[in-house]
Amino acid sequence: MKSLKLLFFLFLAVLFFNFTPKQDNKPTLFMIGDSTVKNGKGNGAGGLWGWGDFIGQFLDTTKINVENHALGGTSSRTFQDKGLWNTVLNKLKKGDYVLIQFGHNDDGAINDSLRARGTIKGIGNETQEIDNILTKKHEIVHSSAGIFRK
Repeated sequence: MKSLKLLFFLFLAVLFFNFTPKQDNKPTLFMIGDSTVKNGKGNGAGGLWGWGDFIGQFLDTTKINVENHALGGTSSRTFQDKGLWNTVLNKLKKGDYVLIQFGHNDDGAINDSLRARGTIKGIGNETQEIDNILTKKHEIVHSSAGIFRK
């Protein structure tokens, strides 16, 4: 009877260890940015690609995960306003990396009826309060460097 119990527990242990998903302890490289990082859906429509679509070819993906969260047409401001930064921020764990590349969309108008995606020039903590004509929301616009500070 003892040997039957022992065999039963050994069988359970083998099942447990064989079917328990392995923890993925690899760090993740998150990329956020505009169309220069990922154009459209990242499928090359119209022959357009971003550099983030190819960076995984130059990395050892057995040692690092690669996630491209960039969205064409966004600025550092609209990327955050759309909640896209929170998606990445909620996934971040110790040892992960974030590559941030914004710029050409940040140079637009701060408040207009077309895109309203610009940021304040500079690297400081400057802000400007606006009533966004496009979104009809009150908003505090930051410098592009100050947007991702916590």
